Amino acid sequence: MVQGEDKEVVLITLKRPLIYIQPMAVDKAILVWLNYKNAYEYWNEQRSNLNKEVLTATQQVPICLLCFQVCCSIT
Repeated sequence: MVQGEDKEVVLITLKRPLIYIQPMAVDKAILVWLNYKNAYEYWNEQRSNLNKEVLTATQQVPICLLCFQVCCSIT
């Protein structure tokens, strides 16, 4: 909060910003990325397999559902 008319402005200029990254942090970042990549590939493969199973199952179901609907609608 500013009280009264006294206001200050601080201007910071960086001519050459330096970023220090610890080598251990880079190693951990690589391990996290590899783990994420492997988990995503595994999940994607499982999802693809499930989609194939669902597609196969739904190709067999319509005949049974059609028969069920015709049989049950005659009441």
